[in-house]
Amino acid sequence: MKFKLLLLSAACIGMIACSKDSLGDGPSADGSKQVVLKVNLPVTRAVDDTWLDNGGKPNETNISSIDVFFTNANGSVQKHYTLDANNNYLSAVQNDGLRFVGLKDVTAVYIAANIPASMNIKDIGNVADFKVLISQQAPNMAQDDMIFAGCDLDLDAGPDTDSSIPTYDNVDNQDPTVPAAGDMVYAANVVIRPIISRMEWGNIDIIDGGYKDFVQPDGSTYRVEWSGYAPIITGVYQSNVYLAENIFDTPQTSSLFATPANWESIKNGAWVDPSIAGITWSEVNPSLAHTGYTGSAYAALLPQGYDGDTQCVPFHFFVPFDPTSSEGNNTQMTGNMDGNLPQWHFQLYYPDTSGYTITVKKKNAGENDSQYQVVTDDSSLSLKSDFLYPAGSDKIAYVNVVKLKDESGANDITFHPGMIYTADVVINPFNVSLGFEDKDNYNVVVNVDVADFASETVKPEFDKN
Repeated sequence: MKFKLLLLSAACIGMIACSKDSLGDGPSADGSKQVVLKVNLPVTRAVDDTWLDNGGKPNETNISSIDVFFTNANGSVQKHYTLDANNNYLSAVQNDGLRFVGLKDVTAVYIAANIPASMNIKDIGNVADFKVLISQQAPNMAQDDMIFAGCDLDLDAGPDTDSSIPTYDNVDNQDPTVPAAGDMVYAANVVIRPIISRMEWGNIDIIDGGYKDFVQPDGSTYRVEWSGYAPIITGVYQSNVYLAENIFDTPQTSSLFATPANWESIKNGAWVDPSIAGITWSEVNPSLAHTGYTGSAYAALLPQGYDGDTQCVPFHFFVPFDPTSSEGNNTQMTGNMDGNLPQWHFQLYYPDTSGYTITVKKKNAGENDSQYQVVTDDSSLSLKSDFLYPAGSDKIAYVNVVKLKDESGANDITFHPGMIYTADVVINPFNVSLGFEDKDNYNVVVNVDVADFASETVKPEFDKN
């Protein structure tokens, strides 16, 4: 059974005035109300904190606690309850529901699951205060600290004769199973979602030899062959992502780390601080850069024996969503990315290209492959230039994934909240660029799978093809 879960958010705060005013109708003799809360603790997926180990693949999410905030029309917290394994209310709230009694001046309910102790929410007085704490959660938060959230601003009132619903803490010595005389009972239905999504890069392969054909308008074909291509992967970097949660403020452009135009924006294995207001770069940079840089030289990022089937290079990013939505996980609710799609940059280091060879051949229309002849005309030289390693003096270059495709490779994916996207990457010489600028031609396509949180199969598409 699907329920609707409530989220603490500035977006919610702005909508509180629109919630039903009928909550004040039919109170008990002392002016209190009852709310029956039903929460969908979704069957979603999370992953281990670490990367490059066997914990890199999804496992079932463990919801260890949920915090429930009842607020008035001004967003002030009237009551705050923590439900966890110690008080045995977690199973009740996700099954028949949990009854809260003795509530006064309550118009909305907000829920957040798995709030880490470091957030210190004990003395939260207003949902605006909670929003500040949420916004401080960098995208490199530990998976054990993965926060799920949602909110219900439109509580439904009606009679309640269901005696099977337990009462939280049996407030004021009321019968724990029956509403007090004269009470109106309100239903709060909530769907909670993770506040981040995740990208997992699995197998990362460099094609050392092969060929690519280029058919010409006259029917002739140029074939560019290469061999001995052997750069090493020294890092993977993420850009064009929000560095603070974007669920509660839409858009939150002040925290967007846009893809830099300057290839020198990565130095010594890290992004250069772009000085974004309110962002402490030393805290968020680890979530944007996995590097093999050792402090003095570039080294391979992936360890010996790296297995992309069981290991991954992960990144987290925020996908804004409507915290009041009742859409369930299976609907794959679309996030509001405002056109700002994450990009990933694979850093290559190739100090000695002497063993790398490129040959261009041509056959005329109607000829078979045995009739290819080596050529050095202007067209062949132009094609060959796309296969040259384009590094500067530091011998560093990049392969940029600017889009993700679905499993068919025909369609760009739509980003959803609470998703794990997984992909393998195949890197060819013609995918490589000196920097990060978007190109008109996209040259890398990656197969992507998605898991819950929710999961989807996608393909990466490079900026140079």
